[in-house]
Amino acid sequence: TTTTASVADVVERWRRAAPEVKVALVNDYAVDPAWVAAVAASIREHWQQHGRSQKLMFSFHGLPQRVADAGDPYPQRCEASARAIAA
Repeated sequence: TTTTASVADVVERWRRAAPEVKVALVNDYAVDPAWVAAVAASIREHWQQHGRSQKLMFSFHGLPQRVADAGDPYPQRCEASARAIAA
């Protein structure tokens, strides 16, 4: 994605500047089981403390429509994340 590409450039600069520091770039965690479980657990904890509402809204940062139209997978990955967390 465009966001990942920008971050990857910065991570690569860090690697060159400090090769002794181990840095890993996670390219796609949208449906990573550990991430999904952590987010779902956080939501459940919030519900336990504050009560459960009738609906849960997921909000992701925006992306220009032209970027999505050009094939950036971010919108689909957001949908996949929301489905996995809600499951």
